[in-house]
Amino acid sequence: SCHSPPANHYQGACKNCHTDTNNFKNATFNHSGIGNQDCSACHSPPANHYQGACKNCHTDTNNFKNATFNHSGIGNQDCSACHSPPANHYPGSCRNCHVDTNNFRNVNFSHDGLTDCQSCHTPPQNHFPGQCSDCHNTNSFQGATFDHTFPINHKDANGDCAKCHPGGNTATWTCTACHAQNKMDDKHKEENGYNGNNCTDCHANGKKP
Repeated sequence: SCHSPPANHYQGACKNCHTDTNNFKNATFNHSGIGNQDCSACHSPPANHYQGACKNCHTDTNNFKNATFNHSGIGNQDCSACHSPPANHYPGSCRNCHVDTNNFRNVNFSHDGLTDCQSCHTPPQNHFPGQCSDCHNTNSFQGATFDHTFPINHKDANGDCAKCHPGGNTATWTCTACHAQNKMDDKHKEENGYNGNNCTDCHANGKKP
């Protein structure tokens, strides 16, 4: 007699939902009074929405608007029916990586289901040409530590990598690549057993024995 309900409003008694009559205007909406009425009678789903029953995902009907989305109700439906992957995304099944379906949006990425790193990751310029897994631990792919051992205590050990690896060449380097063979032969002509190919037999750490 005093209040006119808004358009597309619940047709039952006001008190079925608006239980706090002392503060009617700001009352919390309570869905328990509407029974088995179809949610779509009052709620219009957004575009590209899940086509199943609302209650499959919106389980907290006392606070419907802020309800937590629950994927357990969608069963084996294809994730792509609701979710569009970003550009350059992993082409396999969503479930291979997104394992926490209750909190899909903020799920931790798991590389366990992957076989080819290059499907998602493009190496930077002048990158190591070997297998990604030789250096990158898949549990922490982005922040992986590069494990580079330097076999000799050489003056250029902490210098420019390109001095020994021009163009990203990772082939095994030899002493004579920098130290001319003929000069080394002259310096070692008095040394027993010297043949020019076994430098580390005497210079194990790259310095004079």
